[in-house]
Amino acid sequence: MRRVLTITIALLVGALSIASIVWAREIERKVPVLVSPLARGTVAGTGFLVSQAISDTFYYGGTVWDGTDGRWEAAEPTAPGWTDRKMWTWGAGGFGGTPHSGLNMDGWVGVDFTTDVNDFFNVEDNTTIGACATSKVLFCGFTNAECEDACYADLNGMGYGNNWNQMVATPADSFSSGDVLTLSYDYANETEPGYDFSRVILQYYDSVAGAWADAQVLATYDDVVSGTDGPFDMAAYLAVPCKWRILFQFQSDGGWSDEDAWFPTLCGAFSVDNVQVVGSRVNWTENFESTPLNSLPSGWSKYVLGCGAYVRTEHISNLAVPVTLDPCVTAVPGWCTIEDSVLVFDDPAYPGYPHPHCQDNYALSPVIDFSGHPGLPGRLLSCERFGDLPLNDHVFMYWQARYKPGCPAGGWSPWLTDNYVYYTREGPSCATWTIDASSYLPPEAQCAEMAFAVINLCTEDPWWIGCSFTCNVTPYFDNVTFAVFGSDIAPYISMREIDYWQDQFSEDGTLSQNSTADSRTPNYLSDLVPPIFGDTLVCRGSADDMEVYFVFRMAKVGPAQSTAHDFFTSWFPGVTGGGWYEARMDTSEVTKASGVSTVPAPKWWMCTFHEDDPVRLTNALPECAEILPNNLFVPGTRIEYFLKSNYSGSSDFFLLPDTTGGVCEEFEVLPMMRDAGGIEWPCLIVADHFGQRGNGSERNSDRIARHLSALGYDFDVYNKLGPASDLRNGIGRWPANAGQIGGPGTDKYNWGSGATLSQFVGYKYCILNAGNVYAYSMYEQDASMLTSWLIYLTGPYHYRFLWVSGDQVCRELNRRNPWGPQFLNGVLCATYVASAYSSYANDYTYCLPMNGVTGGRILGGGSQSYVLRSNGCPAKLSVIDASSSSGCNAVPEIEYNAGHESDMEIASVSNDRTPCVSYYRTFTEGYDFCLIRTDDSQGPLACGTDEFLSAWFDSVLTWGEVHRSSWCGKNMIVYSVPDPERSTVEWRNLACDSTKAFVCPGSFDVWFGDTCRTSWLYVRAKDQFDLALPGVEVCAFFEDPTCDLSQCSPVVGYTDEEGELSLPVRAGLDVSGDTVCCSVTTTVKFYDAVFYTGSMEWLSPDMNADSAVTVEDSLIFMSDWLTSACRSDFNCDGIVDGLDLAIFDAHYWHACHPSLVSVEEMREALPAVWALGQNYPNPFNPYTSIRFSMLRPGRVVLRIFDIAGRPVRTLVDGWKDSGEHSEIWDGRGKDGSELSSGVYFYRLETAHYVTTKKMVLLK
Repeated sequence: MRRVLTITIALLVGALSIASIVWAREIERKVPVLVSPLARGTVAGTGFLVSQAISDTFYYGGTVWDGTDGRWEAAEPTAPGWTDRKMWTWGAGGFGGTPHSGLNMDGWVGVDFTTDVNDFFNVEDNTTIGACATSKVLFCGFTNAECEDACYADLNGMGYGNNWNQMVATPADSFSSGDVLTLSYDYANETEPGYDFSRVILQYYDSVAGAWADAQVLATYDDVVSGTDGPFDMAAYLAVPCKWRILFQFQSDGGWSDEDAWFPTLCGAFSVDNVQVVGSRVNWTENFESTPLNSLPSGWSKYVLGCGAYVRTEHISNLAVPVTLDPCVTAVPGWCTIEDSVLVFDDPAYPGYPHPHCQDNYALSPVIDFSGHPGLPGRLLSCERFGDLPLNDHVFMYWQARYKPGCPAGGWSPWLTDNYVYYTREGPSCATWTIDASSYLPPEAQCAEMAFAVINLCTEDPWWIGCSFTCNVTPYFDNVTFAVFGSDIAPYISMREIDYWQDQFSEDGTLSQNSTADSRTPNYLSDLVPPIFGDTLVCRGSADDMEVYFVFRMAKVGPAQSTAHDFFTSWFPGVTGGGWYEARMDTSEVTKASGVSTVPAPKWWMCTFHEDDPVRLTNALPECAEILPNNLFVPGTRIEYFLKSNYSGSSDFFLLPDTTGGVCEEFEVLPMMRDAGGIEWPCLIVADHFGQRGNGSERNSDRIARHLSALGYDFDVYNKLGPASDLRNGIGRWPANAGQIGGPGTDKYNWGSGATLSQFVGYKYCILNAGNVYAYSMYEQDASMLTSWLIYLTGPYHYRFLWVSGDQVCRELNRRNPWGPQFLNGVLCATYVASAYSSYANDYTYCLPMNGVTGGRILGGGSQSYVLRSNGCPAKLSVIDASSSSGCNAVPEIEYNAGHESDMEIASVSNDRTPCVSYYRTFTEGYDFCLIRTDDSQGPLACGTDEFLSAWFDSVLTWGEVHRSSWCGKNMIVYSVPDPERSTVEWRNLACDSTKAFVCPGSFDVWFGDTCRTSWLYVRAKDQFDLALPGVEVCAFFEDPTCDLSQCSPVVGYTDEEGELSLPVRAGLDVSGDTVCCSVTTTVKFYDAVFYTGSMEWLSPDMNADSAVTVEDSLIFMSDWLTSACRSDFNCDGIVDGLDLAIFDAHYWHACHPSLVSVEEMREALPAVWALGQNYPNPFNPYTSIRFSMLRPGRVVLRIFDIAGRPVRTLVDGWKDSGEHSEIWDGRGKDGSELSSGVYFYRLETAHYVTTKKMVLLK
């Protein structure tokens, strides 16, 4: 059985140990951990007058026999520190004085996660399962004692666990054509509705395949149901003579069971009794009374399906992909210490595709008994891995661990993991993989088991990025160790990136200095109030008897910050003075399955007041009152903070982060406004989109800020935390997450932390450090906003500059059709040549020489050289070139391999569009500029200093005309060029407008063979700010296959200072003289930017200009009959007669269209777009229609989710053509059952477009 992939709420449930693998993460991302012990006597964390407890680290590894416990265990180190480490190397000689145990894989065991080998189907009675049975039954589940032994969270009654796939088969019998064969039985089922199912399946033996196959699923049960079922006519499904049998199956997903107590049962999961088969040849009954307890009836058997376990050890000389393919292995001494034998996970029988599509294997370690070092709360898993696992191969690594005692009964805990699957950067690479598992294995644990795993998700393709259907024998694992570390006098706490606050813009999307920002984290996925897990900052603790404190200060206060809130007056008086304050954090809670309440999340703490905190007690605050409230802080505010933890009653603390030297975390509300005689903020913003996070233990955003500050630049920083698209936290703001209720500024709403265009337009310059974009750190929302910012919001006196840097950023943009190439080629004016510099140029230089080339804009035409110090090898660096797209003025600036190759491989491109309509410059790099160093020597890791970054920043920013001290304000925001996405165009026939004269030209005579007739067209154009647009080009022309247009040429004009234009237009007649067929098409554009293209029939004789042709217009027309009245002389032949009547009659009831037509409205009318419409009716009972449209054909999934984010129904999962589509939902779940009233969400997913809307089922 494959584990359930839960994408949307994965980060939340993963933190609470749901065993499901949900998101791809790049392996090189480092976690800050304490690898080596601090020297005794060193005082750490004294930046804020708080001392951090001293830490030791002990490394376990290698397998030895423990005579006391009577088992094979990990060898224990004799002393702390890396030098005295123990380690599994699988070499024949062992490691660190611990010889190889002689066991297969040195005691590690390969496990197939797709196979459930446990025997949980057994005969039980009321002596073992109590009131769940009155006699003997076949029961699938745990007795209460078994639940206790298995450390289940729910110990009330019987129960079942996560990821079960239990099957029991009856004896086989023969069937011949014409036989009568029926089945009936009694049953009882208690499982999570919609997700965990019991099934009764009729199977036949496929003699060709040599295996049993399903003939028919006779019944499926979920929720709490019981009764008698049948008789089922099994003969109807057995068409030919064959062997048959009945299979009873129970299957659960990765969460919500008795194991985690999120769906507790009394008699879970399934029982069956009085099974009766009646037929013309076969008759039998099984009531299980003669079967001993905890066994199966005679002839009944356990049935197991699985993919197979492919874990083994292999000498590296026998493997198809040698470790030396990583060029750094030979170029850099000590780069990779993998040698001898390694753990591998491939199927050697199929070398062409060695990881089967069904593979989900893990290698299980021997028991690691660290009870000899009690009180050390930190836990590390570390190994060296070699892999060539590009994302699109969909072969991933993951880890998991469990501990003992996991409960009072002393059993093992469930498997725990971070719910990420990991891939590697393109090209073979060897690297250390270190996992901080401290948040998963608590201090009271005495033993642990760890596992490294490989899973193939090619057929699932859960991220809709396409699978290459290729793979190789990697990964390999070697030099594995497990460490405990920390202090025995202070509890350890840890946080993931998604648990931190990040920089954010005001929630209402404006630049108002009074607007407030949300203080939620990117992990906010709930609509519950009061706040719960993910709604605010959270951390994981290592003990129950501990206290966690949030320590903070307002380092900067926004100029318009209101101080009327109790936060300023009574909670923390004087907080605006910049002093440090602290509050005790409360234990966390998580949303229940119902979506309307919460349950505790053990060993998690969130940034709400503890019930014993003095501030809460003094102010009588309610439970879950946030320490930093939502919608309180305004632009210009910076909050600095750290966490500290201690055992209750102790004065020794653990600090996160280590505050030595004044280090702490922070977040800002952007822009960082100040009052300098007027509200202003820096014109330069640095947007760190993940970058080389943790390179040299310093975040890229901090590295950039350090160098820019040294140069004297004023700037804002938007530091994005977490690389997942579900977080919607790029610099360009996304729509609100699914599940949000209300609007900006309300408690239940979270729009996202990024900037709207209305906010980003306040900046003139942007440095976008996208780092490794292959790890999902730049999105269409970013590119769309930056395009508008550069193309439509610039002018001769309103210049902008964008600097884009990052490994593989150009490659990633190039492959993300359609928006990526458009942004790369047409806006950045760069092209993508090759994804990997080294594979393109066959140059594996560790420190890669660089040199200026023909552009000469950045280095002033000089030949100044420098090197790139890659975090690995140059294989990840993109080769790019200049684009020749219209309007571009791009040239190559920097080349790789200076002096090494005759061919020039371009590393960066500058683009200057200032002579054009859009006044901006861009500088695009195929590498991360934080890797630049001064020294051009090759080989050594030190490879020069990064101080050259200051000179490099200065060089690029000088060319970009970025002033060191440049401050912007609202009075500087001028919108020169309209954005067609946000501008409006009104156009209409003047016969519909009583305020405009309609004059027939005297020279017009249709009887002399002229096949055109003349009228007038009126156009008015306004920009996105409702201002008139002068100089807009308007072109009107006719196109109709049935009309003679030989004498009808297009007409072109330009709007005046009021944004208006009137054009005479001549329409054609068809061969019969009937003008009904003809329609006029109007195109409106400004500097080649098309605002509007639309057609309407010609004419619409709305005689009284009320926007409709009705009886009143008929009366006006008939009053002009046989006169020369111009208003009714539609063909301008001098008389109102039958020809005019035919024209009028053809347009009867046809409305004119004088109202404004926006691009957005036009898109809703046209099917050739990506769109998801609001369901209708809404609310509904029980049927509702859901419309969507597709710009191009492709695979589409339309799914329904409940309020907890769980899928309840899939309406579409397949190929759809472009155009409009609609689906009907009947309010039922995937099993056909009627769903209860409540809020549901429907989500449209395509390769290019993903969006979610809300609806209400009301019964």
